[in-house]
Amino acid sequence: QTEMQVADADLYSREMTEKTYQRLSDLAQLILQSGWNVIVDATTLKVWQRSLFRELAAQLHIPFLLLYFTADRKVLESRIAAREAAGGDPSDATTEVLAHQLTGVEPLTEDELRAAVAIPTDQEWSTEMLVQLVNRVRAGTSN
Repeated sequence: QTEMQVADADLYSREMTEKTYQRLSDLAQLILQSGWNVIVDATTLKVWQRSLFRELAAQLHIPFLLLYFTADRKVLESRIAAREAAGGDPSDATTEVLAHQLTGVEPLTEDELRAAVAIPTDQEWSTEMLVQLVNRVRAGTSN
């Protein structure tokens, strides 16, 4: 293994993942307590990762909404290939990383589904669909 591969392996260890998500939660709490809204942009492949933010919202008595972005695997693979071909992208996403993520993802629980808004990113969005999404986000509910 190269030095970079070892560093990457350490970066994605369970311990580092826990530290990263705890730091995201701490920062979200600080920002929320300062009176601002927060969008946490993270893969949250595991229930415990999503629960961290859901529990924070409950603790602060604020709405929690889970924006769940979806796309067909082939679409995701073509996006990764396009980014790799273009170069200069700081993302470490590869088709191997995608495959690993897809095999390790934990489906949304029933409780999470009630707070989730699915956003299919592999289709064209009409203005009406975007308006509906914005209204649901503003309302802080997924229904």
